[in-house]
Amino acid sequence: MRQTTDSKGLLNGVMAITPPVVADRAAWLGMIEEVLHGGVRLLQLRLKPATPLQMMIHGRRVLELARKYNALLIINDFPDVAVEIGAHGVHLGRDDPRVEDVRRRYGRHLIIGGSAYCDPNLALSLQRQGADYVGFSTPFASRTKPGAPDCPLSRARELVRVLDIPVFLVGGITPGNAATAHRTGVSGIAVSWGLFGAAEPENAASVFVSHWRK
Repeated sequence: MRQTTDSKGLLNGVMAITPPVVADRAAWLGMIEEVLHGGVRLLQLRLKPATPLQMMIHGRRVLELARKYNALLIINDFPDVAVEIGAHGVHLGRDDPRVEDVRRRYGRHLIIGGSAYCDPNLALSLQRQGADYVGFSTPFASRTKPGAPDCPLSRARELVRVLDIPVFLVGGITPGNAATAHRTGVSGIAVSWGLFGAAEPENAASVFVSHWRK
């Protein structure tokens, strides 16, 4: 793929996870651009459920926006789509292809993230398989994943100490608790509702980004 290791140096700060449903494509893209204009430089395209074709169609358009703002685009679930459209990486969950298999197929140029949920052993396994970062969830009550188990922040702190790759906290993060998330020592936060559920996504993005730089 066309990426370099320099891209992986951007795996920190605020990752915006797109709304899971595209009801009004123009409005959906508009919100994504607002978040980028607010300073976010990491995007994860997550559509549930979606076919590879749908991910490809929407992914190409989102990638145009990402390039406009020099942001990275991570595709959720579909490594082949990420490679086909020229996205920077893929995020893999429990039911997706294994990290080691995707790494073996596409080499080191594709950024690969993995969901560790609240399992330190899984996080260590993902690192051994070649993941570039892991998502650890959920530290706070989440509207996007209401059934997800709570994950103590103390566990995230422990994980940061034993992993050599970036850790992103995922789930229920708001401007009010972003500072608490930051104090765990994680590399970044992944936010969906806190950005796209806000009345003004651009302003929300600015708040999150400024919070994370403190």
